[in-house]
Amino acid sequence: MGNKVLAQKFIERIALLIKENENARNYFKEFINGLHKNINDSIDEGQTIEMLAQHMITRPVFDALFKEYEFVNNNAVSRSMQDMLRTV
Repeated sequence: MGNKVLAQKFIERIALLIKENENARNYFKEFINGLHKNINDSIDEGQTIEMLAQHMITRPVFDALFKEYEFVNNNAVSRSMQDMLRTV
């Protein structure tokens, strides 16, 4: 399975969970507000979902490449995305 297909499956799964789960939807809204404040106020829901899906695909690579650094724990954006994914 290519990364494009995998990303699409993650996008669909995240979107469905946000739609069906009120807790996930509320956390997702908070997550987007944080992105607006800290990165770019024009990021929309679709772009945010894609970003989360990409994070799911790339995180194992970063974990393998930067074992000593613990990229997810030391990068604020990555940590925030991981927290969001824990709720969905």
